Amino acid sequence: MQPPVLLTTLGTLAQPSGMNQLRQRMQSVREPLSEAQVSQLHNFLQSELSSHPGLEKTKLRVGPTGMGGGAYLPEKNIVSVDRPDTAIMGHELGHAKSIQSSGTTYKTLQNISRRLWSLNVMSALPAAAAVAALMAPGATQLRALDRLTAASIGLAAPVLIEEAGASLDALNHVPDKLHATAKLLPGFASYVAMASVPPIVYQLSKRFLRG
Repeated sequence: MQPPVLLTTLGTLAQPSGMNQLRQRMQSVREPLSEAQVSQLHNFLQSELSSHPGLEKTKLRVGPTGMGGGAYLPEKNIVSVDRPDTAIMGHELGHAKSIQSSGTTYKTLQNISRRLWSLNVMSALPAAAAVAALMAPGATQLRALDRLTAASIGLAAPVLIEEAGASLDALNHVPDKLHATAKLLPGFASYVAMASVPPIVYQLSKRFLRG
């Protein structure tokens, strides 16, 4: 049987009735919230809503996500988290604020960058092999690999900038900044590591072709 899912809004959650619903949900999945956790969550919500009142209508879904802890779904304006951890919620709300306040160009850029994220990584080795096999040896190959390096960095940059901004925004609002840093740093490091794969492949290929 699937665990119960709580679907509410941040404005409702900040009220005593909303917090009671959350406590009941966490109790039902045997992850009860302590008084300290409730206090931290309340302070966090007050900080977020006082600085960004427009977040009151942002939906919050608490339940299994299958997305590694949390996600922001801009088309539905929903922050979805496995559990009400202030660091994860703060990070996803950072995305919500960024996307909601941005123009069409930025939203399109983010959409393209995220759609091409995996393709950028998976195509690095085949692209480097194609340059080595199909292009004339020498300066032409090296220039092509430099251009591929620049293109891969350009494709990854919007996502990395957005992820860094969301994490920094979370650190401005969470009560326990040390906990948030420990929670968010590994996630950002994984983005950086993945984005580094194509440039490393292209530059190693360049070094190999140089002999």
